[in-house]
Amino acid sequence: MQVNLTYFKRSGKYYSTGCYHDVENKGLSDIWQEVKNRRDAGLLPGLSSGDHSEFIVLIDVPDHPHNHPRLLVMRKYIGEVANGENWGRAHRIIVVEADNREEALKKIRELKNPDESIYQVSTPREGCELPQPVWDFFNGGEIYEDD
Repeated sequence: MQVNLTYFKRSGKYYSTGCYHDVENKGLSDIWQEVKNRRDAGLLPGLSSGDHSEFIVLIDVPDHPHNHPRLLVMRKYIGEVANGENWGRAHRIIVVEADNREEALKKIRELKNPDESIYQVSTPREGCELPQPVWDFFNGGEIYEDD
């Protein structure tokens, strides 16, 4: 089964294409995860090896019975962390890039100090002056839809 990949710069400008052949009978989510793993390892076909996180990747598997194209997009997430005593006075910001909110939370948890808690995770949105929250401790965590 052929996996077609189209690469775009973050600006949306077309950059290049690549493809590879995969074994039959894989689910689409497995193929999407495989492309994500290849991107994270810097091994996407059609691109020189290295950091591929700068690219938006359009994944298309035309021969798959349940095919529908998918975009793999890295987004910036901003985590606000502090220890419980200093939230009002001294919190710090951790900026990560991730594919989705859950992955961003995982990366922020790995980067924060053991005595710190995550209070909010936001992401910049076009047309908004301030980053928009996608996760908030004070509202029980799962409060905002993450596109």
